[in-house]
Parts: sequence; structure tokens; C-alpha cells
Amino acid sequence: MRAMASTLCCDASMATWLVDRLEEKGLVERRTPPNDRRVKTVVLTPLGIKTRDRLRQSFYDRPGALLDLDISSIESLRDELRRPPVPQAAEPAERPGVTMRGWRTRQTQPANGCRTTPTPAVTGVTIRVSAPP
Repeated sequence: MRAMASTLCCDASMATWLVDRLEEKGLVERRTPPNDRRVKTVVLTPLGIKTRDRLRQSFYDRPGALLDLDISSIESLRDELRRPPVPQAAEPAERPGVTMRGWRTRQTQPANGCRTTPTPAVTGVTIRVSAPP
């Protein structure tokens, strides 16, 4: 799970949680190699392979809602998407290490170099990662 967590830029408990959910849905299964019972290998099931292939193919499907738009609407959408986002004003309480609204926050840079924010609904912890000033 540690290798998977490193690849996904999350901790091992999050990777375990993800694999548990995929396993419940029948998309993956854990296997133990005979030469090292401490290691778990996660393998796609036939349903997992079908689902993966269907998802990969969907990347190439045309978005139906956009096909109905006229040229001027598409150009307006393009222009809006090209604009840089407007920075949000930070609340005064939003500082590293401050508990706010029941969520713990901390500023950190993971050892594997990933810059992530785990989903608070899953982990209960928001990790804010930013470059040093």
C-alpha cells in the first residue's frame, strides 16, 4: 500500500481506504505473493478491466452539452476559461497549525514531492501545501 500511496500522493491509510472501496465494488482484488506474505498486490478483476476500458474510452467522447452551443457561446466559454482565477481573500484564521471549523490544518511538503490536499470528507484533515515565502 505504501508504493500505491506514494504514486497517488496520499498516505497508506488513504490508499487502503480506496482499495477497500474498489474491492467492495468488485473492481479489484488483493493478492498475496507466495514468496512474501507481508506484501499485498492489487489486481483488477474482469469487471475492473471493463470499467477501466470504458472510462478510458469516455475520455474521447464528445461532450454532448457543448455540441448544442453556437460558435459565439463556445468562444465566450473559451475566453472565460482562459482567464486566470480571481484570488480569494484568505480568512484571518487561516494560518498553518490553526484549528478552524473543526478541521485541523498544517503546512507541509510530503517527502515524495506530491502537492496534494486530501479530501476532508474522507480523512477529516485538510493539509495545505504551499511554497515557502
